[in-house]
Amino acid sequence: MKINRIIGSLLVIISLCLCVKTANVQAADSESRYDMTGIFNITSTVQARAAGITGASLYGNFTSGGLEITCITRTDETASTIGVKNVRIQHYNGSTWETIASHPGGSFTNMTAYQGTYTCSGGFVKGDQYRLYCVHYAYINGTYYCHENYTGSKTY
Repeated sequence: MKINRIIGSLLVIISLCLCVKTANVQAADSESRYDMTGIFNITSTVQARAAGITGASLYGNFTSGGLEITCITRTDETASTIGVKNVRIQHYNGSTWETIASHPGGSFTNMTAYQGTYTCSGGFVKGDQYRLYCVHYAYINGTYYCHENYTGSKTY
């Protein structure tokens, strides 16, 4: 009886820890820590195996030095190459989104995660809207996986 109560208590604690971890991820997305965010996460193991890429995050933060962009790609299996490419800053001209700056991105080999930070130092117009774009990718066991990611727009 006592052992069942202990096991039950442990299961509740583990459940709460998992819920808190998820809540923290969601809270970080909704707080003003980053001005622009684009997040893609797969929680199901079956979906993760099918998708190859199990997490892809794209953040932008206007700073005094310009726009700082952080791109993160994750997989559950070691990728022969993992990274991001075609990192773009796009400006809304009133009818369409135009790419105003780009970076080829970067990659790591034989890893399960990639994180890169890129900075664009200027040319932003106060009152105009901007968003970010990139392609997260990984080669796992000879198969290419990718995910296109856009952030929401942010007025500078």
